[in-house]
Amino acid sequence: MTDVIAIEDRRLALKVSIRKLERTAGLSHGEYRRIVDSQSCRPTTIAKLEQALARLSRREDPHDRERLEECVFRLCVAIVAMEAGTNAAFVFSHDPAKRATANPDWMRAAELRRKALYMANVVVGLPQATLARAAGMTKSAVSLAMQELEAERPDSGPDFFSHFEEALQG
Repeated sequence: MTDVIAIEDRRLALKVSIRKLERTAGLSHGEYRRIVDSQSCRPTTIAKLEQALARLSRREDPHDRERLEECVFRLCVAIVAMEAGTNAAFVFSHDPAKRATANPDWMRAAELRRKALYMANVVVGLPQATLARAAGMTKSAVSLAMQELEAERPDSGPDFFSHFEEALQG
């Protein structure tokens, strides 16, 4: 596949490490080497690699984007928490990995976190994988939270999220 060869040639010309390219493209450790060795991958992966090389050639720090995405998620948590009469620190103090479903405070924080994830994904447009990293959750846990909240959302009429959707759509 000539796309893979072209990407590898460009990576070498830019003097970008494999690990830095993988991180910027959102690939797992060692995935790029497997792609180069097999000379094949999906077109979406080629697009990710090309975008990553474009950012790296402009000397953009990929961690700046990650920090911005995490900040957007944290702001969504703050908005949801404020609407619920609490603060973001309450939500962040309850680790999603603990799954303390018998603890009412943990359950309340989990519900607020779920709303914040939904807001960041559907209203703001952050990808679920990005939100998983920002929230310290697995991708499947974020996906499940999105599905549950979407099922609970009313089919018609305004709800908590519709006000933000209107504001961001202009």
